Amino acid sequence: MQGIALSPADLATPDLLVTPDQELTAIRNLRAAAGDRPALAAEVGATYRLTTFGIFGYALLSSPTLRDVIAVTLRFIDLSYIFSTIGVESTGDRIVVRLEDTALPDDVREFLVDRDLFAIHSVLGELVPGGVPFTDISFGGGRSSGTLTAYGDRLGLVPSESDHGTGVTMVLDAARLDEPLPQGARRR
Repeated sequence: MQGIALSPADLATPDLLVTPDQELTAIRNLRAAAGDRPALAAEVGATYRLTTFGIFGYALLSSPTLRDVIAVTLRFIDLSYIFSTIGVESTGDRIVVRLEDTALPDDVREFLVDRDLFAIHSVLGELVPGGVPFTDISFGGGRSSGTLTAYGDRLGLVPSESDHGTGVTMVLDAARLDEPLPQGARRR
């Protein structure tokens, strides 16, 4: 792969460690090769599975509730592939999750935030039968209407635009936080 110093054989190695710089270069190469694909970040993020994250994915799978999933995620976020800065706050009956982009390189900022969003969405879909529906989602940064439409189709709601950089704000129903997860370890 151009500029990464990895061969196709390297990429077939299951325990290969890729540096963040190599990943950023791969993302730049992918975007250049893909051309105009409004939902490319969503396509990539949707390929992430619990197994992608190794022991971190197992910890998420073992979490008894969505509240525990959030706590484990915030505590061990460095074991994930997320580039965005994540913040979670509870406001009444809503859980607001923000993916911030301020520390990301300008040329891949929007792609990384969106990929991270769809990776989260994919993993939540594995943890909770039927997924955890967002009740609201807003994208900053002036994404194209084609991109927002493609994202809305994938998420099952109409996203809005915000003026929070190119970050993303997702809202979840707080009532779902303490429902038991089907494969989570039960507390005694």
